[in-house]
Amino acid sequence: MDKKGYYKLLNVSENASEKEIKNSFRKLSLKYHPDKQVNKSDAEKKEAEEQFKKINQAYQVLSDPEKKKNYDTYGDEDLQGGGFNSDYFGGFGGNPFGGGFADMFNDVFGGYNNRGRSRAQRPVENGADVRMKVPLTFSEVFNGCTKKLKFVKNVRCSTCHGNGGTGEKLCPQCNGSGRVYQHRNHGGMVITVEETCPHCKGKGKTYEHKCPSCENGFKKQDHIVEINFPAGMPNGYAVEKPFEAHESSDARGKNGTFYAFCDYSFDTDTYNINGLDVIQKVYLPYYELLLGTEYILELPNNTKKKINIPSCIQNGKMLRLYREGIQGQGSSRGDYYLQVFYEMPTKLTENEKKNLENIKVQKVINNEV
Repeated sequence: MDKKGYYKLLNVSENASEKEIKNSFRKLSLKYHPDKQVNKSDAEKKEAEEQFKKINQAYQVLSDPEKKKNYDTYGDEDLQGGGFNSDYFGGFGGNPFGGGFADMFNDVFGGYNNRGRSRAQRPVENGADVRMKVPLTFSEVFNGCTKKLKFVKNVRCSTCHGNGGTGEKLCPQCNGSGRVYQHRNHGGMVITVEETCPHCKGKGKTYEHKCPSCENGFKKQDHIVEINFPAGMPNGYAVEKPFEAHESSDARGKNGTFYAFCDYSFDTDTYNINGLDVIQKVYLPYYELLLGTEYILELPNNTKKKINIPSCIQNGKMLRLYREGIQGQGSSRGDYYLQVFYEMPTKLTENEKKNLENIKVQKVINNEV
Protein backbone atom coordinates (compact mmCIF):
# COMPACT_ATOMS: atom_id res chain seq x y z
CA MET A 1 0.00 0.00 0.00
CA ASP A 2 1.33 3.48 -0.88
CA LYS A 3 1.79 6.26 1.63
CA LYS A 4 -1.69 7.60 0.91
CA GLY A 5 -3.44 4.22 1.17
CA TYR A 6 -4.62 4.50 4.76
CA TYR A 7 -5.78 8.07 4.21
CA LYS A 8 -7.77 6.95 1.16
CA LEU A 9 -9.36 4.14 3.17
CA LEU A 10 -10.60 6.65 5.74
CA ASN A 11 -11.55 9.24 3.09
CA VAL A 12 -9.35 11.95 4.62
CA SER A 13 -6.42 14.05 3.39
CA GLU A 14 -2.83 13.56 4.57
CA ASN A 15 -3.00 16.71 6.68
CA ALA A 16 -6.35 15.77 8.30
CA SER A 17 -6.71 16.54 11.99
CA GLU A 18 -7.12 13.90 14.67
CA LYS A 19 -10.79 14.86 14.98
CA GLU A 20 -11.39 14.53 11.22
CA ILE A 21 -9.77 11.08 11.19
CA LYS A 22 -11.84 10.00 14.17
CA ASN A 23 -15.11 11.27 12.70
CA SER A 24 -14.47 9.61 9.35
CA PHE A 25 -13.62 6.32 11.00
CA ARG A 26 -16.79 6.48 13.09
CA LYS A 27 -18.90 6.91 9.95
CA LEU A 28 -17.15 4.11 8.03
CA SER A 29 -17.27 1.73 11.01
CA LEU A 30 -21.02 2.09 11.23
CA LYS A 31 -21.35 1.48 7.50
CA TYR A 32 -19.21 -1.68 7.33
CA HIS A 33 -19.76 -3.18 10.78
CA PRO A 34 -20.85 -6.87 10.51
CA ASP A 35 -23.99 -6.18 12.54
CA LYS A 36 -25.16 -3.75 9.85
CA GLN A 37 -25.02 -6.37 7.06
CA VAL A 38 -27.99 -8.51 8.16
CA ASN A 39 -29.97 -8.32 4.90
CA LYS A 40 -26.96 -8.46 2.57
CA SER A 41 -25.82 -11.40 0.43
CA ASP A 42 -22.91 -13.60 1.55
CA ALA A 43 -20.62 -11.92 -0.99
CA GLU A 44 -21.61 -8.45 0.23
CA LYS A 45 -21.12 -9.51 3.86
CA LYS A 46 -17.63 -10.82 3.09
CA GLU A 47 -16.73 -7.66 1.19
CA ALA A 48 -17.96 -5.48 4.08
CA GLU A 49 -16.03 -7.60 6.57
CA GLU A 50 -12.79 -7.15 4.62
CA GLN A 51 -13.37 -3.41 4.34
CA PHE A 52 -14.11 -3.24 8.06
CA LYS A 53 -10.77 -4.91 8.81
CA LYS A 54 -8.93 -2.50 6.51
CA ILE A 55 -10.41 0.68 7.95
CA ASN A 56 -9.74 -0.61 11.47
CA GLN A 57 -6.12 -1.25 10.57
CA ALA A 58 -5.87 2.21 8.98
CA TYR A 59 -7.30 3.88 12.06
CA GLN A 60 -5.03 1.86 14.34
CA VAL A 61 -2.09 3.44 12.56
CA LEU A 62 -3.34 6.97 11.90
CA SER A 63 -4.72 7.44 15.42
CA ASP A 64 -1.33 6.62 16.99
CA PRO A 65 1.13 9.55 16.64
CA GLU A 66 4.22 7.32 16.56
CA LYS A 67 2.77 4.85 14.06
CA LYS A 68 1.41 7.69 11.95
CA LYS A 69 4.84 9.33 11.84
CA ASN A 70 6.48 6.09 10.68
CA TYR A 71 3.74 5.52 8.12
CA ASP A 72 4.08 9.04 6.71
CA THR A 73 7.83 8.47 6.37
CA TYR A 74 8.11 4.86 5.24
CA GLY A 75 4.63 3.81 4.18
CA ASP A 76 3.28 0.55 5.56
CA GLU A 77 6.57 -1.35 5.13
CA ASP A 78 7.56 -0.39 8.65
CA LEU A 79 4.33 -2.01 9.85
CA GLN A 80 4.56 -5.32 7.98
CA GLY A 81 3.97 -8.33 10.13
CA GLY A 82 1.68 -6.38 12.43
CA GLY A 83 -1.39 -6.68 10.23
CA PHE A 84 -4.79 -6.41 11.82
CA ASN A 85 -4.23 -6.72 15.53
CA SER A 86 -7.14 -7.59 17.77
CA ASP A 87 -5.13 -6.26 20.73
CA TYR A 88 -6.07 -2.74 19.72
CA PHE A 89 -9.38 -3.33 21.46
CA GLY A 90 -7.43 -2.59 24.63
CA GLY A 91 -7.59 -6.06 26.18
CA PHE A 92 -10.59 -7.80 27.67
CA GLY A 93 -10.59 -6.96 31.37
CA GLY A 94 -13.54 -5.47 33.23
CA ASN A 95 -13.77 -2.79 30.52
CA PRO A 96 -13.19 -4.31 27.05
CA PHE A 97 -12.22 -0.94 25.56
CA GLY A 98 -9.53 1.27 27.01
CA GLY A 99 -8.09 4.54 25.75
CA GLY A 100 -7.17 5.82 22.27
CA PHE A 101 -8.97 3.83 19.62
CA ALA A 102 -11.10 2.19 22.26
CA ASP A 103 -12.58 5.48 23.44
CA MET A 104 -13.63 6.29 19.90
CA PHE A 105 -15.00 2.77 19.35
CA ASN A 106 -17.11 3.21 22.47
CA ASP A 107 -18.47 6.45 21.07
CA VAL A 108 -19.56 4.62 17.93
CA PHE A 109 -21.09 1.54 19.54
CA GLY A 110 -22.40 2.88 22.85
CA GLY A 111 -19.40 2.35 25.09
CA TYR A 112 -18.68 2.70 28.78
CA ASN A 113 -16.69 4.97 31.02
CA ASN A 114 -13.57 3.88 32.88
CA ARG A 115 -15.53 2.69 35.91
CA GLY A 116 -17.50 0.18 33.83
CA ARG A 117 -20.81 2.04 34.18
CA SER A 118 -22.84 2.95 31.14
CA ARG A 119 -22.79 6.64 30.36
CA ALA A 120 -26.51 6.29 29.66
CA GLN A 121 -28.93 5.31 32.40
CA ARG A 122 -29.11 1.56 32.91
CA PRO A 123 -32.04 0.24 30.84
CA VAL A 124 -35.20 -0.72 32.68
CA GLU A 125 -36.13 -4.39 32.28
CA ASN A 126 -39.83 -5.14 31.99
CA GLY A 127 -41.60 -8.11 33.52
CA ALA A 128 -41.44 -11.52 31.85
CA ASP A 129 -44.07 -12.55 29.30
CA VAL A 130 -46.41 -15.53 29.71
CA ARG A 131 -47.33 -17.87 26.83
CA MET A 132 -50.19 -20.34 27.21
CA LYS A 133 -51.78 -22.82 24.79
CA VAL A 134 -55.57 -22.86 25.09
CA PRO A 135 -57.45 -25.93 23.74
CA LEU A 136 -60.56 -24.91 21.77
CA THR A 137 -63.39 -27.12 20.49
CA PHE A 138 -64.78 -26.83 16.95
CA SER A 139 -67.87 -25.07 18.29
CA GLU A 140 -65.70 -22.54 20.20
CA VAL A 141 -63.65 -21.75 17.11
CA PHE A 142 -66.74 -21.54 14.89
CA ASN A 143 -68.68 -19.21 17.20
CA GLY A 144 -65.85 -17.47 19.05
CA CYS A 145 -65.59 -17.69 22.82
CA THR A 146 -64.34 -16.07 26.02
CA LYS A 147 -61.99 -17.93 28.36
CA LYS A 148 -60.83 -17.10 31.86
CA LEU A 149 -57.26 -18.33 32.18
CA LYS A 150 -55.43 -18.75 35.46
CA PHE A 151 -51.67 -18.63 36.01
CA VAL A 152 -49.22 -17.92 38.86
CA LYS A 153 -47.95 -14.36 38.52
CA ASN A 154 -44.72 -12.85 39.81
CA VAL A 155 -45.69 -9.81 41.89
CA ARG A 156 -43.04 -7.37 43.09
CA CYS A 157 -42.43 -7.73 46.83
CA SER A 158 -43.65 -4.76 48.88
CA THR A 159 -41.18 -5.52 51.68
CA CYS A 160 -37.95 -5.25 49.69
CA HIS A 161 -39.48 -3.40 46.69
CA GLY A 162 -38.35 -6.10 44.28
CA ASN A 163 -34.70 -6.04 45.40
CA GLY A 164 -34.75 -9.48 46.98
CA GLY A 165 -32.84 -8.39 50.10
CA THR A 166 -31.34 -5.67 52.26
CA GLY A 167 -27.80 -4.39 52.78
CA GLU A 168 -27.24 -3.03 49.31
CA LYS A 169 -23.77 -3.17 47.76
CA LEU A 170 -22.24 -2.81 44.31
CA CYS A 171 -22.29 -5.96 42.19
CA PRO A 172 -18.68 -7.23 42.04
CA GLN A 173 -19.16 -8.92 38.67
CA CYS A 174 -20.36 -5.93 36.62
CA ASN A 175 -19.06 -3.18 38.91
CA GLY A 176 -22.54 -1.68 39.16
CA SER A 177 -23.27 -1.33 35.44
CA GLY A 178 -25.73 -4.22 35.30
CA ARG A 179 -24.04 -5.35 32.08
CA VAL A 180 -21.26 -7.81 31.28
CA TYR A 181 -19.43 -8.68 28.07
CA GLN A 182 -19.01 -11.86 26.06
CA HIS A 183 -16.13 -12.00 23.58
CA ARG A 184 -16.79 -13.90 20.36
CA ASN A 185 -14.95 -14.64 17.15
CA HIS A 186 -16.78 -13.25 14.15
CA GLY A 187 -15.17 -13.97 10.77
CA GLY A 188 -11.67 -13.81 12.20
CA MET A 189 -12.45 -10.75 14.32
CA VAL A 190 -12.98 -10.68 18.06
CA ILE A 191 -16.12 -8.74 18.87
CA THR A 192 -17.67 -7.91 22.21
CA VAL A 193 -21.34 -8.54 22.96
CA GLU A 194 -23.04 -6.75 25.83
CA GLU A 195 -25.41 -8.79 28.00
CA THR A 196 -27.35 -8.52 31.27
CA CYS A 197 -25.20 -9.40 34.27
CA PRO A 198 -26.28 -12.87 35.47
CA HIS A 199 -25.08 -12.20 39.03
CA CYS A 200 -27.28 -9.18 39.79
CA LYS A 201 -29.86 -9.69 36.99
CA GLY A 202 -29.01 -6.29 35.53
CA LYS A 203 -29.65 -4.32 38.73
CA GLY A 204 -25.99 -3.45 39.33
CA LYS A 205 -26.53 -4.22 43.02
CA THR A 206 -26.45 -7.24 45.31
CA TYR A 207 -27.71 -7.60 48.88
CA GLU A 208 -26.12 -9.01 52.03
CA HIS A 209 -29.36 -10.26 53.60
CA LYS A 210 -32.09 -12.14 51.76
CA CYS A 211 -35.63 -10.78 52.05
CA PRO A 212 -37.69 -13.03 54.39
CA SER A 213 -40.94 -12.21 52.60
CA CYS A 214 -40.18 -13.23 49.01
CA GLU A 215 -38.00 -15.13 46.59
CA ASN A 216 -35.66 -12.99 44.50
CA GLY A 217 -37.85 -9.92 44.89
CA PHE A 218 -41.14 -11.57 43.88
CA LYS A 219 -44.15 -13.12 45.53
CA LYS A 220 -46.31 -15.72 43.79
CA GLN A 221 -49.95 -14.84 43.26
CA ASP A 222 -52.79 -16.51 41.36
CA HIS A 223 -53.98 -14.29 38.54
CA ILE A 224 -56.89 -14.63 36.09
CA VAL A 225 -56.86 -13.17 32.58
CA GLU A 226 -60.00 -12.96 30.45
CA ILE A 227 -59.33 -13.67 26.78
CA ASN A 228 -61.77 -13.17 23.90
CA PHE A 229 -61.07 -15.55 21.01
CA PRO A 230 -62.70 -14.25 17.79
CA ALA A 231 -64.68 -16.63 15.58
CA GLY A 232 -62.56 -18.44 13.00
CA MET A 233 -59.22 -17.79 14.70
CA PRO A 234 -56.48 -19.83 12.94
CA ASN A 235 -54.76 -22.62 14.83
CA GLY A 236 -51.57 -21.44 16.55
CA TYR A 237 -52.44 -17.74 16.46
CA ALA A 238 -52.28 -15.74 19.69
CA VAL A 239 -54.41 -13.14 21.43
CA GLU A 240 -52.21 -10.62 23.25
CA LYS A 241 -52.96 -8.97 26.58
CA PRO A 242 -50.31 -6.30 27.23
CA PHE A 243 -49.25 -5.69 30.84
CA GLU A 244 -51.17 -8.73 32.16
CA ALA A 245 -48.17 -11.01 32.75
CA HIS A 246 -45.37 -10.89 35.36
CA GLU A 247 -44.40 -7.66 37.08
CA SER A 248 -40.94 -6.15 36.78
CA SER A 249 -38.62 -6.11 39.79
CA ASP A 250 -38.02 -2.45 38.93
CA ALA A 251 -40.87 -0.08 39.78
CA ARG A 252 -40.11 1.80 36.55
CA GLY A 253 -40.64 -1.32 34.44
CA LYS A 254 -43.84 -2.48 32.79
CA ASN A 255 -45.61 -5.79 33.26
CA GLY A 256 -44.99 -8.42 30.63
CA THR A 257 -47.47 -9.45 27.93
CA PHE A 258 -49.82 -12.45 28.23
CA TYR A 259 -50.09 -14.51 25.01
CA ALA A 260 -52.99 -16.97 24.66
CA PHE A 261 -52.38 -19.33 21.72
CA CYS A 262 -55.35 -20.95 19.97
CA ASP A 263 -54.89 -24.75 20.05
CA TYR A 264 -57.44 -26.79 18.03
CA SER A 265 -58.54 -29.76 20.14
CA PHE A 266 -60.78 -31.27 17.42
CA ASP A 267 -60.05 -33.47 14.40
CA THR A 268 -58.82 -30.99 11.79
CA ASP A 269 -59.14 -33.62 9.07
CA THR A 270 -62.90 -33.86 9.67
CA TYR A 271 -63.38 -30.12 10.23
CA ASN A 272 -61.20 -27.96 8.02
CA ILE A 273 -61.39 -24.21 8.65
CA ASN A 274 -60.22 -21.99 5.81
CA GLY A 275 -60.73 -18.34 6.67
CA LEU A 276 -64.48 -18.00 7.23
CA ASP A 277 -65.28 -21.17 5.25
CA VAL A 278 -65.69 -24.62 6.79
CA ILE A 279 -65.32 -27.99 5.06
CA GLN A 280 -66.78 -30.94 6.95
CA LYS A 281 -66.19 -34.50 5.81
CA VAL A 282 -68.96 -37.10 6.22
CA TYR A 283 -68.84 -40.82 5.43
CA LEU A 284 -72.06 -42.54 4.30
CA PRO A 285 -72.85 -46.12 3.26
CA TYR A 286 -72.07 -46.65 -0.43
CA TYR A 287 -75.67 -47.53 -1.29
CA GLU A 288 -76.89 -44.15 0.02
CA LEU A 289 -74.53 -42.38 -2.35
CA LEU A 290 -75.74 -44.62 -5.17
CA LEU A 291 -79.45 -44.22 -4.45
CA GLY A 292 -79.40 -40.71 -2.94
CA THR A 293 -80.50 -39.79 0.56
CA GLU A 294 -81.34 -37.00 2.98
CA TYR A 295 -78.70 -35.97 5.49
CA ILE A 296 -79.38 -33.90 8.62
CA LEU A 297 -76.41 -31.65 9.31
CA GLU A 298 -76.08 -30.21 12.83
CA LEU A 299 -74.20 -26.93 12.62
CA PRO A 300 -72.11 -25.72 15.58
CA ASN A 301 -74.42 -22.73 16.07
CA ASN A 302 -77.16 -25.17 17.24
CA THR A 303 -79.11 -25.14 13.97
CA LYS A 304 -79.97 -28.12 11.77
CA LYS A 305 -80.01 -28.26 7.99
CA LYS A 306 -81.65 -30.94 5.80
CA ILE A 307 -79.42 -31.69 2.82
CA ASN A 308 -80.58 -33.67 -0.22
CA ILE A 309 -77.75 -35.84 -1.48
CA PRO A 310 -78.44 -36.78 -5.11
CA SER A 311 -78.08 -40.33 -6.39
CA CYS A 312 -74.78 -41.46 -7.90
CA ILE A 313 -72.91 -38.51 -6.36
CA GLN A 314 -69.19 -38.80 -6.92
CA ASN A 315 -66.93 -39.73 -4.03
CA GLY A 316 -65.43 -36.59 -2.42
CA LYS A 317 -68.02 -34.23 -3.95
CA MET A 318 -68.64 -31.04 -1.96
CA LEU A 319 -72.10 -29.61 -1.36
CA ARG A 320 -72.20 -25.90 -0.55
CA LEU A 321 -74.36 -24.24 2.09
CA TYR A 322 -74.26 -20.58 1.16
CA ARG A 323 -73.43 -18.18 4.04
CA GLU A 324 -73.67 -20.86 6.69
CA GLY A 325 -69.98 -20.63 7.60
CA ILE A 326 -68.21 -18.52 10.22
CA GLN A 327 -69.52 -15.04 10.95
CA GLY A 328 -66.84 -12.44 10.30
CA GLN A 329 -66.76 -8.75 11.06
CA GLY A 330 -69.77 -6.75 9.95
CA SER A 331 -71.91 -8.58 7.40
CA SER A 332 -69.18 -10.90 6.11
CA ARG A 333 -69.86 -14.59 6.50
CA GLY A 334 -68.28 -17.70 5.03
CA ASP A 335 -69.82 -20.80 3.45
CA TYR A 336 -70.20 -24.28 4.91
CA TYR A 337 -69.26 -27.24 2.69
CA LEU A 338 -70.26 -30.83 3.21
CA GLN A 339 -67.80 -33.21 1.54
CA VAL A 340 -69.30 -36.69 1.14
CA PHE A 341 -67.41 -39.97 0.93
CA TYR A 342 -68.72 -43.51 0.68
CA GLU A 343 -67.98 -45.93 3.45
CA MET A 344 -67.11 -49.37 2.13
CA PRO A 345 -68.45 -52.34 4.08
CA THR A 346 -65.97 -54.80 5.55
CA LYS A 347 -68.32 -57.70 4.85
CA LEU A 348 -71.36 -58.35 2.60
CA THR A 349 -74.40 -60.39 3.47
CA GLU A 350 -75.52 -63.12 1.07
CA ASN A 351 -78.51 -61.03 0.04
CA GLU A 352 -76.25 -58.03 -0.71
CA LYS A 353 -73.97 -60.22 -2.79
CA LYS A 354 -76.96 -61.47 -4.83
CA ASN A 355 -78.25 -58.00 -5.46
CA LEU A 356 -74.83 -56.78 -6.60
CA GLU A 357 -74.42 -59.81 -8.89
CA ASN A 358 -77.81 -59.08 -10.46
CA ILE A 359 -76.77 -55.46 -11.07
CA LYS A 360 -73.52 -56.66 -12.64
CA VAL A 361 -75.36 -59.12 -14.96
CA GLN A 362 -77.82 -56.43 -16.00
CA LYS A 363 -74.91 -54.07 -16.83
CA VAL A 364 -73.32 -56.74 -19.04
CA ILE A 365 -76.61 -57.37 -20.85
CA ASN A 366 -77.02 -53.68 -21.51
CA ASN A 367 -73.36 -53.35 -22.64
CA GLU A 368 -72.78 -50.81 -19.88
CA VAL A 369 -69.56 -52.43 -18.68
